[in-house]
Amino acid sequence: MLRRFLTNQLIISTRFVSQYYSKKKILVPSRLGVTPGNQHLEVNLFDDENKQLLGRMSLNEAQKLAKYRDLILVLFDESHDPPDVRLMTGKNLAQIRDETRVNKKRELSNDKITDFILRLRPNIAEKDLLTKLAQAKNAYSKGCSIRFSLDFGRAIDEKETEKLIHFVFEVI
Repeated sequence: MLRRFLTNQLIISTRFVSQYYSKKKILVPSRLGVTPGNQHLEVNLFDDENKQLLGRMSLNEAQKLAKYRDLILVLFDESHDPPDVRLMTGKNLAQIRDETRVNKKRELSNDKITDFILRLRPNIAEKDLLTKLAQAKNAYSKGCSIRFSLDFGRAIDEKETEKLIHFVFEVI
């Protein structure tokens, strides 16, 4: 059975899409702080100048080496079993952060969520309905989500709206 909402609209959606687009978090390489809780952890240490593996050592030893060479410890890849850490200068870290942010923003802009809203009324002509449904199919094939909005008022019977909905689902 159809339920009437306060706004006098029935909304049927193919998938949930938030009305408020939430930004995806962009993960960038960041400075690694050594605390008493994590200083015993093992890491793979890489040199930034020639990208050479300096060895596997504890985080405390890596921090001492970084201080000796006046460099910063940067957590680069956390997915490996011992995480990958690089020794970098602050300038190199800033450049890499800027590059990754630009690249990630470019990737996310291609994956933008678009919403195709199809507003229908129960007394719509069949030809107009078929035209709107064809537009919705094209949008769905391009990756957009489809949101059906059925406007009805007090004078329109619920049976008419049910017939329209059944017809729409038959055509789709």
